[in-house]
Amino acid sequence: MDILTTEQNRVLRFHGSAQTLFGIWVVNVFLTLLTFGVYYFWAKVRIREYLLSQTSFEGDRFAYHGSGKELLIGWLKAMLCFGIPYVALTSGVVWIGADRWTVWAAGLLSWLILAIFPPLAGVWALRYRLSRMSWRGVRFAFRGHAAPYVKLVFKGTILTLLTLGLYYPFYATQKRAFLVSHTYFGTEHFTFDGRGKEFFQVCFKVIFLGIFVFGLGVFASGVWMIGRMWFIALLTLISLLALPWSYLQAEKQRFFWNYTAFRNGRCHSTVEFDSLLWLKLGNLLLLVCSLGLAWPWARVRNIQYTYQRHSLNGPLDLQGILQHSTEASATGDEVAGFFEVGVDLG
Repeated sequence: MDILTTEQNRVLRFHGSAQTLFGIWVVNVFLTLLTFGVYYFWAKVRIREYLLSQTSFEGDRFAYHGSGKELLIGWLKAMLCFGIPYVALTSGVVWIGADRWTVWAAGLLSWLILAIFPPLAGVWALRYRLSRMSWRGVRFAFRGHAAPYVKLVFKGTILTLLTLGLYYPFYATQKRAFLVSHTYFGTEHFTFDGRGKEFFQVCFKVIFLGIFVFGLGVFASGVWMIGRMWFIALLTLISLLALPWSYLQAEKQRFFWNYTAFRNGRCHSTVEFDSLLWLKLGNLLLLVCSLGLAWPWARVRNIQYTYQRHSLNGPLDLQGILQHSTEASATGDEVAGFFEVGVDLG
């Protein structure tokens, strides 16, 4: 590719609609039930294909190149390599009436699976999903190795627990740097130059906000409990605790995005605490009132909000970027689903 443009504030645009997504989703649900779950993998592909084909950047749309067959084979491998061993370790030994030491050893091994394989699955899933995405005929890729990422996650989790959460900003920044710096578009990778010290200052403000809100929540809940309104008391406490969580999510997104760059272009985020909170509350209300049927509208609302609030500023330098093929198995994608691992970069 040999393109260099200097237009500022480039944003992703979504051209689809919740109504169309709803139609795809309804057909997916029907066919998945009709095939006793087999069509589920093709259903995932249809959703991904639609969402990416309706997303454009600089006038050109993205494309998804995965297939349901890949996901089905990946799921079978995931169940064979991780699902069946995990179930056997957690339940099988009890069913066969194993002795206490065998049950203890099986429990330890199952704990190791839960500790080690989710970060492994996260890397593998990210590798697969990016390898199946393209823009202007050039595919994305993730070229980070699983072993150093697992080491980073294990170390960060332990230190975060030992420091009662104080190490979290440094851990989160290191993890973000690893994922971003190993993400490629063709032969060129993204960069991240944020530092844990800077993110710690952001989290420090959240701690004070959390303490204040928690105290306010306890007081308000106590008032309701005096009147024996237990449900309202619990709802009040949960609602108030959502405030510092939403504030942290907004600050985290803005910090991570603003320190991400691609060549001479730097990413920019305008996510704000109040708008993000209203988005989440609105989506929750939609899903509850519709008994889940409004999922397509909630999904489109999330996409549109994300695209509108994030941009790439500065010159878009695509000179010399070439296609670089990367082999990736769908097994990681399905293992990530099995362990409910999030792998998003956003």
